[in-house]
Amino acid sequence: ENYVLTQHGQECLARLASGLRPTSTQRAWRLTGNYGSGKSSFALILAHWCSGNATQLSKLLQVDVKYERYALPSRPKYLPLLVTGAREPMGVAILRALARALSEQHQRGVKSLLQQRLENIIARGERVSDTDVIEHIRAANEKLIKDGKSRGMLILLDELGKFLEYAAYHPESQDVYLLQKLAESAATSGQGAPLFIVGLLHQGFDVYAGNLDPSAQREWEKIAGR
Repeated sequence: ENYVLTQHGQECLARLASGLRPTSTQRAWRLTGNYGSGKSSFALILAHWCSGNATQLSKLLQVDVKYERYALPSRPKYLPLLVTGAREPMGVAILRALARALSEQHQRGVKSLLQQRLENIIARGERVSDTDVIEHIRAANEKLIKDGKSRGMLILLDELGKFLEYAAYHPESQDVYLLQKLAESAATSGQGAPLFIVGLLHQGFDVYAGNLDPSAQREWEKIAGR
């Protein structure tokens, strides 16, 4: 209730909103800003907005953020998936969040095979490839849509820099390449099972890659651009 959506915040929301249009391929974004600049608070607003709560937000924020203003054909109903950065493989954290989301959305009945698989991976500490992470995201998104729980998924990677720090010191984890695959998957997700990715960073990619050799730094720069 006390959040102030500044003019810059409104402009950011407008740019992000373009990715919710059915034919858009702009569905992977980075928000970079200093500590305390309001990135996480803005992400919370974005999560509520993408969930379909624009009318309520307009009243709370006293700013018009209704979907008509952004030329959206219908009200989005994305399921927000919050993944908070830690010094661990990003793929593991994403799968943990997916398992939690499926559990929250399907509290009755027998667990699906997908949910059981995700919980087993987490419990056993299994190593999962980037491709498997993407496939599990797609499968979960499609299941949530099929079951009427959402019309797409919004993955919010808060404290993304912590994942990048881990990747810089553990190159074999390939987290930075997983980011590229996530972006590509979001860009090509189309109308059937739309996927939206937002990463929140305190600094640019180059800072986190500072201890890598020049060749690896160039690769990180390419991925950051993509």
